[in-house]
Amino acid sequence: MEHARRREPKFSSHPPHSLTSSSRKARGMDRMMLVTPTRIAYRGLFGTPGVRYFGAWTLYVAINTPFEASIDDGPSRSETFVAVPPYTPHLVSTPDREMAEVLVEAEAVDGCRFHDQFLATPVQRQRVAATIRAGLSRPLSSCPSEDFDLRFFGERLPARDLDSRIARAIERMKDDPAGRLTAEDCAAMTGLSFSRFTHLFSDQTQTTFRRFRAWKRARGLMPLIANPLNLLDVALNAGYADSTHFSHSIRQFYGYTPRDIFAGSRRLAIFSQP
Repeated sequence: MEHARRREPKFSSHPPHSLTSSSRKARGMDRMMLVTPTRIAYRGLFGTPGVRYFGAWTLYVAINTPFEASIDDGPSRSETFVAVPPYTPHLVSTPDREMAEVLVEAEAVDGCRFHDQFLATPVQRQRVAATIRAGLSRPLSSCPSEDFDLRFFGERLPARDLDSRIARAIERMKDDPAGRLTAEDCAAMTGLSFSRFTHLFSDQTQTTFRRFRAWKRARGLMPLIANPLNLLDVALNAGYADSTHFSHSIRQFYGYTPRDIFAGSRRLAIFSQP
């Protein structure tokens, strides 16, 4: 069954306010990241990235003091929490050089229901920010993949209802983000013509197949940053043809060069779950 294209809400934030005493105590918290197939939780260093562009809902939470955020070329505003919809360019900077982030892949959540249930009002946004801070105050090694939503949102997130053929293609990409799966491969796998598949894919995911695949490949870098390999080896393991293409693509999405990401992850505890 096919589904009509829906627009995601633009972005959500709440006016800056003083952080609680418990969040001020977070200054000495350990740096850590939890990576699951559809979600990421991170608490650690945050430099001064360029424009970022993720294929996921990205929730930024201040650890100590408000940060500056500009969404989709909008004015810069002082915030303690923002939720950026998938594939939305944004700039974020903080004087603390620390940030808490939670990413939820676009295809894993019903964006409209997610916004309405968690981000539509100041009270909802403050509750989510507090829940994320609390979730990141405990070791991520004790968080099974199935408990991610309960830990960081307090309840299960509403799942997105995808066409089964598109869902199958997405699973293939998630299983092997470094692979060479093409739109032609997926069309053949799903029994659709190339043009029909690409149209349906864009309608279901609200982005192109090429951009979606590029994001999945860039996201696949996260579990690799704990490995002490040189950049060329990492690039090849992540599915890039060479280090130049790798650096360009990573910077396009993350706003950092791969070298910056590796430098900022030296004391980062990374927990990757299948």
